[in-house]
Amino acid sequence: MKEPSVRPAVRRPKAKRIAEEDADILVFDAQKLALALAFHLAEEDAPPHMTPRRIAAMYARLRRRSARVSVERRAWAALTNAERLEILLEAAGEERLGV
Repeated sequence: MKEPSVRPAVRRPKAKRIAEEDADILVFDAQKLALALAFHLAEEDAPPHMTPRRIAAMYARLRRRSARVSVERRAWAALTNAERLEILLEAAGEERLGV
């Protein structure tokens, strides 16, 4: 399977961001990235060291660096939850967690 295209997103005016919701690109800001990570970690039975405190610290780091990542919607839909988790971890700068 071809690796999906993951790239940092650029800041766009609010009107453009609203239009992105219907676009072929999924955009994860720091909050969405942290929430998606928490969801996929729970789905994949996260290792015990991925505590709510660690996820909150990760969110704070993502927010400080204004993290934004975009992924093609079609590529995202074709991935398993484990593959999505790996992409999110990579985008967040986290190491592989062995899930």
